Amino acid sequence: MKYIIFSLGSKQYALGVDSVFEIMSEPEVTEIPQCPKFISGLIRLRGHSILLVNLKERLGLGAGEKQPKHVIVVKMKGWVVAIQVDYVEDVRDFKESQIDLTETLTGDLSFGEHIAHGVIRDNEKSIILLDMEKLLTQEECQALENQGGSAGDTGQ
Repeated sequence: MKYIIFSLGSKQYALGVDSVFEIMSEPEVTEIPQCPKFISGLIRLRGHSILLVNLKERLGLGAGEKQPKHVIVVKMKGWVVAIQVDYVEDVRDFKESQIDLTETLTGDLSFGEHIAHGVIRDNEKSIILLDMEKLLTQEECQALENQGGSAGDTGQ
């Protein structure tokens, strides 16, 4: 399967291309008052407002840049959402045998609903595989919608 590889700081992460809608560079961001810190604001895509999530902040890796350099627009929970990343590196094929799913790694341990879906073994490197369906909880989606934010629907 094909994956988009991107970086947050010095670490690499991956998303399945089936969840990716588009990749954008340096979009203009409109801030939304009184939103959680991990919400950078809204961006425009083909005339629609799309929620922008600061992935570094969401994952607890520190604050991201105010003005994102790279944004990956993804589909999640029936919505289209943009995620702010440091750098989009590559699109690559990985074999199933190169991927260790989180359940396999943690056994019977329960860590709740985590966005980390697994680890891709790429030679000497490990790339964290993310599950975009777990980027925002249903409650967070509802709260943002109630505040006037919208994850967006590009009609595609």
